[in-house]
Amino acid sequence: MNAAKYRDILDENLFQSALDLRLNRRFTFQQDNDPKHTAKITKEWLQNNSVTILDWPSQSPDLNPIVHLWRDLKIYGRYNTCERLLRFVPDATLLNEADEKGMTPLHLAAENGHDRIIFLLLKKGSLLLSDYRGWTALHYAASGGYTRTIRVLLDTSIALIDKPDKEKNTALHLAALEGHSKAVGLLLESGAALTLNAIGASFIHEAIRAARKDVVSTAIHSERWEEVLVTFSDSSAYKCPILEMVNYLPESLKTLLDRCMIQSQGDKKNWDYYVEYNFRYLQCPLTFKKSRKGYVNLAANKNPAANKVYYEPLTTLNAMVQHNRVELLSHPVCKEYLLMKWRAYGFKAHLVNLAIYSLGLIPLTLLIVNAGTPKTNGTNSTAEGKPLQLQDSYFTRTCLGIVMLMSIFGILKEIVQIFQQKLKYLMDSSNIIDWAIHVTAILFASSVCTNPLYVEGWKWQCAAMAVFTSWVNFLIYLQR
Repeated sequence: MNAAKYRDILDENLFQSALDLRLNRRFTFQQDNDPKHTAKITKEWLQNNSVTILDWPSQSPDLNPIVHLWRDLKIYGRYNTCERLLRFVPDATLLNEADEKGMTPLHLAAENGHDRIIFLLLKKGSLLLSDYRGWTALHYAASGGYTRTIRVLLDTSIALIDKPDKEKNTALHLAALEGHSKAVGLLLESGAALTLNAIGASFIHEAIRAARKDVVSTAIHSERWEEVLVTFSDSSAYKCPILEMVNYLPESLKTLLDRCMIQSQGDKKNWDYYVEYNFRYLQCPLTFKKSRKGYVNLAANKNPAANKVYYEPLTTLNAMVQHNRVELLSHPVCKEYLLMKWRAYGFKAHLVNLAIYSLGLIPLTLLIVNAGTPKTNGTNSTAEGKPLQLQDSYFTRTCLGIVMLMSIFGILKEIVQIFQQKLKYLMDSSNIIDWAIHVTAILFASSVCTNPLYVEGWKWQCAAMAVFTSWVNFLIYLQR
């Protein structure tokens, strides 16, 4: 800024500001010895307009009371000193003067937790402005964890509590990120909105990723814990908070599971004793999944996969298995939930699956057991070097037909799994065993097409492989 520009600013704003402040022409103008302030054209304008200037000694720029105020707020935070300095501030315009980062004295006081000075500045007319990052005084107080300062600011203007910065972080985000659990608790009690920032993270996501156990524990034990756990976006990199805890902070999820288990008072041996379990958070929220049915993501025009969001039936438990969280799987809530599912439909599904598998295994085993060496014509001796044969009967052909049908059914089931699991299907070695069983069983059962019934030697090798791998697979299934 040069002297001409400075003169234009004075011409447009000085007298209008004095009029707005009801000073009329009875005021003294303060400026330091900056070259544009002492330039000839500036002096001439001030003299022509009869403006009274405060005498300013040369080489003394630090006589500005706002400069002293900033220095004291940054270093000491002394209430009495700031109070005396504020007496020399003629109006609130200077009080709201910002530095090169857009920080006013109110920002500095909040950054250092000087709650009494903040109250004084607000009383003197400080405005609740934002700095170059979009941070208000509340952002600074929350980032530092100064709960008394937060109370003073919220008592002045509750609207600050949800004001975001340029990255859409509220005071709650910053307090959680820095690990200030008391500040997080205060903001939650004061009604802070649970919002997502520019990267799709809520305050609980920031706390989990930063391993802030105290903050997560405070959120879990707050009255708004259920609201906290369902605030997320499926289109961002930050998943459901429960899944985030499984992955990054399992200790906090154990705290959550403890809260999902309520024990009655009294002796455990008493007949009236009971334990109440809450299984809601072992799944992704049901209401969120229902809302997805009619949900249209505007980002899908650029990314068609944005609308394709799928949730497995046992999302949380599967995540525990994937990350090997044995301590979580052994928690009473998880064990009781699995037991309930097993009693409801797991046991029935197990029996049906076992029956279908046995429908192919039993006929195959009977065919192998009933096989025999063919006899020579007109004698009771067996022919050496000839393969085993099956008796050409209705029972034998029925068993071969069942083996054929069940093997074809098994192959169709494997094809469906390939489309569902894609690359994950190839990573499971048990699928290769299933294919070996189905293919060798079909090759063996293809003898049903011959007339008379005849089983070649290589088909018996297929039968041996099929029956052996089938029983091994059956025992592994029972062990699961």
